[in-house]
Amino acid sequence: MTINHPIQPKEENSEEIIWCDACLQDDRRVVAKVYCQDCEKNLCGNCDMIHQFPGYEKHVRTRPKPKDSDNNRTEKCPIHQKSKLSRYCKNCQKLICSECVFDHSNHETIAFDQSMDFYKELINEQKKLTQNHFKKINEKVK
Repeated sequence: MTINHPIQPKEENSEEIIWCDACLQDDRRVVAKVYCQDCEKNLCGNCDMIHQFPGYEKHVRTRPKPKDSDNNRTEKCPIHQKSKLSRYCKNCQKLICSECVFDHSNHETIAFDQSMDFYKELINEQKKLTQNHFKKINEKVK
């Protein structure tokens, strides 16, 4: 996993808790560990694992940011600079805007938030498989 900018720990004396945006959508409160400038979301360690997958691994991640932070910005399309990146092309494994969709008409595209959910489920499945694998190894060692 490559992190483009060093992630600095949150100051200990700070009273504000920054929650994982993806977990909040599922009505769960998990403390955020990073802020992804490309996804525009604060993410916990589990949700940040999405950045191991193609199309996400080069995202710029920093320490979590409060919602009212001036640094929170909307990522614009490099081709259609007035359009926000709002969709994910599964074929090209990259974020695209609503105008780019026409260039990807034969591709499978989904809303960005759906792509996060898709990879989140995939990560959870892999986590369960890994836990079961370790359980079997521990049983054989005993």
